[in-house]
Amino acid sequence: MRAFELLLEKNLSASDFYKKSRLDSFISKLEKKEPFIVDRQEQVISASQQEIDKLKDFYKFYNEIGDARKVDATANIPKVIGGVPLSKIAKTGEFGGKGAYNIEKANIGPAVEVIKAAAIFAKLSDRTDSAITLDTIKNLLETVKGNVSLQRGAKSKVETFQGSISKEVTDKKAGVTDTINLIVSANEGSFLRATGLKETDRELIGAVNGILKYVNTDPEMARYNRYFSQNARKDAVNVSIVGGLGKKTDVKTTYIDPNTGEERTLKSLSMSLKAGKGATLDQAPGTNVGGVRKFFNILGFDTAVADEAISQAGYTDKQRGEPLEALHKRKEAAGKIIQIAAQQLNQKYFAKNDKGEAVFVDEFLKNLTRSMTKDEKLIYVEFNADGTYNKLNPKRIMDLARNIDLYANPQTSSTGVNYIYITDKISGKSLFHIRLLVSKAERIAFFFEIDDLIPLVMNASSKVRSAL
Repeated sequence: MRAFELLLEKNLSASDFYKKSRLDSFISKLEKKEPFIVDRQEQVISASQQEIDKLKDFYKFYNEIGDARKVDATANIPKVIGGVPLSKIAKTGEFGGKGAYNIEKANIGPAVEVIKAAAIFAKLSDRTDSAITLDTIKNLLETVKGNVSLQRGAKSKVETFQGSISKEVTDKKAGVTDTINLIVSANEGSFLRATGLKETDRELIGAVNGILKYVNTDPEMARYNRYFSQNARKDAVNVSIVGGLGKKTDVKTTYIDPNTGEERTLKSLSMSLKAGKGATLDQAPGTNVGGVRKFFNILGFDTAVADEAISQAGYTDKQRGEPLEALHKRKEAAGKIIQIAAQQLNQKYFAKNDKGEAVFVDEFLKNLTRSMTKDEKLIYVEFNADGTYNKLNPKRIMDLARNIDLYANPQTSSTGVNYIYITDKISGKSLFHIRLLVSKAERIAFFFEIDDLIPLVMNASSKVRSAL
């Protein structure tokens, strides 16, 4: 079994043996000393005869067609065999494993990130000046599947699939060799949706067409491709997805400076990728004062404004072992903070002229970028299902300000969720919104989620150009 296929297998549970054929296979492997997959490695399980007899006792629960109730399997099948927990044994095909994931339900955002990184890698490692095609991406991702491992971020309990490849290519102007590396990571479903790219997946194929148009026509992409292929130096370039490992920049491209040996970021090829509305730009925790201050800072307010809002709303930090009443009060205070922030936005920025609105949008993006990347440049690119892409040009923010009339619109949904929509009165469209998340697990957070910011900038720039 290939390593990639092993990663796709789920692990066993007692309820899986509601089918007699599965228990038959399990007991047969134990008796014949055939290896199981335990913690993704082959291992023979040394079960005692008493343990095997205990498994056989369950045969009395099967009906004439070999089925039993899952609840009976859960209650009667031993959870440990030969010292090995069932939960560590892979649910391979003979035990009902499918080795597959329903990719139709997988999040498209991370899948787009994987394909975007692969496309950048393909372009930077190309020395023929040929266009990158859909087949180029498919073949590349098939190669990635041959080198897959599971990774976990420092602060995350969630494992992600990570695939990598490296390619050595010759510089056009000298006989030196450049090394281009690709590292892509995503959760299981999104990784499979990307690496198993199907032409019937219309939404993803549309985004892929936008990505292909980007890597084949974008001036910055062409400039870097020319630089690395013709600079007569031995370059080492890395294209990686860092979002899956706890970072906020989705795709990051770096190279090793041949003079200093230091890793440097290619700013125009390090970007936040957005596949449709609702993509998260950033978030700030709502369970402590520091998180609320971050929320206001991203909106362009200083700590004094945040502290005044905290005091006005009666907000207090979460305390260990606090009573449930304190949680309810914090949730209520967080809702008040949303209302106060909307008032402050309307007073500070939106009651002014175009310049005030331009300052807000520009400062918001800068603050958001600093929050995400610690002062690195961040390019916003949106890939659309119709095969096009929009790239946010910060120089066009003033164009946007001249063609919109913003206001902060606080709303509460029918389910009690609090929002602030940063809305253009003229078009009726929202640039982005803030959503106050209050989860059942007592988590409170302020989410910044994109709406029509990039299309509105593109439309405003077109109006300005038409007027010239």
